[in-house]
Amino acid sequence: MSTISRDTNEQTPLQARLNKLTSSIGKVGLAVASLVLLVLLVRYFTGHTEDENGNQEFHGNLTKADDVVNAVVRIIAVAVTIVVVAIPEGLPLAVTLTLAYSMKRMMAEQAMVRRLSACETMGSATTICTDKTGTLTLNQMKVTKFGLAKTLFERMLSSSIATNVLKLIQQGVALNTTGSINMATSGSRYEFSAKAFNSEKKRSGVALRSKADNKVHVHWERSSRDDTSNVFYLLRCFWKHEDLDHVERTTFEQIIQGMAASSLRCIALHTANFQRRA
Repeated sequence: MSTISRDTNEQTPLQARLNKLTSSIGKVGLAVASLVLLVLLVRYFTGHTEDENGNQEFHGNLTKADDVVNAVVRIIAVAVTIVVVAIPEGLPLAVTLTLAYSMKRMMAEQAMVRRLSACETMGSATTICTDKTGTLTLNQMKVTKFGLAKTLFERMLSSSIATNVLKLIQQGVALNTTGSINMATSGSRYEFSAKAFNSEKKRSGVALRSKADNKVHVHWERSSRDDTSNVFYLLRCFWKHEDLDHVERTTFEQIIQGMAASSLRCIALHTANFQRRA
């Protein structure tokens, strides 16, 4: 098996710029420290400096060697202090802490960041390439439009829908999902069997049997675009099923295409009742 060699020392653009900035500031600090060192040494040995009592520090051959050494060490310490203060050693650490805070904020928005450099990369992005659908999602599914029979709702009101129809909608939506809630099931009024999502047929289903009337309610959930090639049934409030004619089929196709044009994911719900055989 072949291995792929990776350069683990590769720097991100931000790190490269920070290192360049740190290097530039360090060079400026070193130049200033050298200039200060030179000026202080010249001032000392030319007799332009004074001690705490106002007396001249350097008197040529009359000055003791210990005094000269102490003065030179003091001047060098000033220059070294300038160099140490000028180099921003804490700048990379401050940037790292900022990126870590950004990563924590992104994780709160359900965006998993494996590397800190990803926050920096996304901040520098100018172009985003998406798939053929051209859509970006927030991983937050929300119903914005809802169609029942020939009526399209921008905002679904439970009071405007028959109770029995609303109950079936709730069952179809709640049971056709991969989510789960840990609740006690003893004494349940229903028994159900779920059919997992099929990537080829693009649908999932669930059969629900009521212990009260022994009827089986089958709920199917599938892509509404694929339903245009199948037989449509129009659900009436009095439970009469009718085949869709060409005009009604065209109307539904236009509704689905309009939702898809608005970057909405269209999902169709089907339901049917079956009498369980003894």
